[in-house]
Amino acid sequence: MSEMAARVRPQASRVGGVLWLVFMVGMWIVFFVALFPQFVPARSAVLPATLLMTALVVAFDFAWYMTLAVLVSRAKRAILRTALARRIEQAMGAVLIGLGVRVALERR
Repeated sequence: MSEMAARVRPQASRVGGVLWLVFMVGMWIVFFVALFPQFVPARSAVLPATLLMTALVVAFDFAWYMTLAVLVSRAKRAILRTALARRIEQAMGAVLIGLGVRVALERR
C-alpha cells in the first residue's frame, strides 16, 4: 500500500462513521413521522397536533436527561468521597500498565 493510500484510508473511515450517524438520525425522524399521524384525531389540524407531540417528546427527553445528569453527579460525589474511588483508580492504573506492556511486547 502506498504512503498516500495509508493516509487516506483513516479519513475514509471517519467519513463512513459520519454518514452512518447522519443515517441513524434520519431514521429517528422517519420513525417519528411514521408514529405521530396515528395519534392525530380525525378531521383535526395535523400541524398543531404534531407540534404538540414533538414538544412532549422534547420535554420528556429533557426531563429524563436532566434527572440522569443529577443522579450521575450525586453518584460521582458519593464515590469520590470513599475508598472506592482509590480502588477504582488503582484498577484503572493496572489496566493501563497492562495495556502498555502488551503494546511493548507486540511484534510488528
